[in-house]
Amino acid sequence: MRNAQILQTLPQTKEMSQYFTKDYMEGFMSTQSLRIEDHLQVFNIPKITDLAAINASHKQRLGHFAEQLFFQVLQNSLDDSQYLFTNLQIIDNNRTRGELDALIQSDHELHHIEFCYKIYLYDPDIASNEFACWIGPNRRDALHEKVKKLRTKQLPLFFDQAVSPLLHQVVKNVDHLTKRQSVCFLGQLYVPYNMFIVAKTFHYGQADGFYIHFKDLLNFENWEWYVPKTKLDWLLKPNETVSWMTTVELKSLLETYYHRDSNPLCWAKQANGKLVKCFVVNW
Repeated sequence: MRNAQILQTLPQTKEMSQYFTKDYMEGFMSTQSLRIEDHLQVFNIPKITDLAAINASHKQRLGHFAEQLFFQVLQNSLDDSQYLFTNLQIIDNNRTRGELDALIQSDHELHHIEFCYKIYLYDPDIASNEFACWIGPNRRDALHEKVKKLRTKQLPLFFDQAVSPLLHQVVKNVDHLTKRQSVCFLGQLYVPYNMFIVAKTFHYGQADGFYIHFKDLLNFENWEWYVPKTKLDWLLKPNETVSWMTTVELKSLLETYYHRDSNPLCWAKQANGKLVKCFVVNW
């Protein structure tokens, strides 16, 4: 399994040509590691300078795409004595128990790394402690719930007896290796607009942008807006090369997203010309 192919290979078409760029890897590499050291052992992503062009389908899920980028970074950072195994499924009595995202084998160690790429918004009305206030844009997931799942379900699988046959099958001399595991938890964080303009740093990370409520959108009527066409574009940094729309046009477009129970990421061009990522939520 040495140097196993990690990235999906797809034919380049006119529709997909925008995805054959380095911009996605650069956006991925600039994503912060969330500060969850109080809860889990953290793996810090290696910094690489040789950023390859990325091949991806526009229909691919953001989390899966980010995972592929992570695997490429890991593979590029290994030396000749290390091996990388990815997406090892754990099957017990014909039932899938879970998956080990990445294993790095060296001469003395087997390192299991769970990978997460998440986007959270801070809702101060949920709880009195910050940890419980970070939620997904559609309020269907939360940081504290993901950390709990990692601690109680995903990470314990590495030492489960059902994993032993799999490790003996793919890892040489596994019984003589020291085993450890950690979590690479990358994320983008967004806070209410009134908090963003006075503070950028919070306990779990840096605010990447802000969110406002749909009912307050006309307070920003002199701004311009752009809604990325796919979630893969949520990795990208805002730039001037897009077709901007007015606040009235944005309101009309967002209503179509809300009918699908979706709160999309937006790019905002503020009155002073500064570009920023944000959400306009309907909850």
